[in-house]
Amino acid sequence: MAANVFRNTIAVWGSYIASKKMHARLLSHVLILPMAFFDSQPLGRLLNRFTKDTESVDVELLKLVSHETALLFLLIVSIIY
Repeated sequence: MAANVFRNTIAVWGSYIASKKMHARLLSHVLILPMAFFDSQPLGRLLNRFTKDTESVDVELLKLVSHETALLFLLIVSIIY
């Protein structure tokens, strides 16, 4: 039980940090674009890109980190016993 709580906490924390870093990098790159870019691109497309990328990090990375943490925990337990 405690191992699952620990594993899920690590997975959620890792996903949060990754999403925060990715969003900051995306935003900093978008802010330096020339104004002509915003005239030619619809605002909905930019928002869709932000939400899609953030969702993919939240969902896929959470699965990956959760799986890797479980494997690491099993490895540690198998070495101890």
